[in-house]
Amino acid sequence: MTSVGSARLYRPAAGEDEKWPHLAPVLSTRTVDWDLIRHQRGLEQVRWDR
Repeated sequence: MTSVGSARLYRPAAGEDEKWPHLAPVLSTRTVDWDLIRHQRGLEQVRWDR
């Protein structure tokens, strides 16, 4: 289990740090992989359509 103090949030996009200055201590250097999420959502829809 990860403690809250060591958890990190993925950034929604690169270069937008000024939008969330108070979150800087908990933001990861990585960004959300939106293409992967779109792909996974597409697979879920295929499963539910059956």
